[in-house]
Amino acid sequence: YLLYMGHAMDGGRIADNYINGDSLAFGPFGDRTGWVIEGNVFDGDVPGYGPHFGYGINANLGDVVIRDNVIRDMYVGLGQISVVNGEITNNRFENNQYAAVQLWGGEYG
Repeated sequence: YLLYMGHAMDGGRIADNYINGDSLAFGPFGDRTGWVIEGNVFDGDVPGYGPHFGYGINANLGDVVIRDNVIRDMYVGLGQISVVNGEITNNRFENNQYAAVQLWGGEYG
């Protein structure tokens, strides 16, 4: 993973990036509140591997705002996210293999 979200890391922001790799962010152990994920392009068509290779975020996120992103050719869309509160708005999902985003109901946080 490119970004390791440590224990209860609050107030993070992932914005205005072009992300073209196998895994972006992983955040075990505890809640993360106040995160904003906006204006990114998540492109899972990774050179040398093809489409649906990319994997986005695997984390517990509370009060998260996910907006204005393009998520395309990813394996599980934006990723597996355990959400408590928050909003997911104005995102574009294109040709993702398994799902647009896999939401969990906060049971791990």
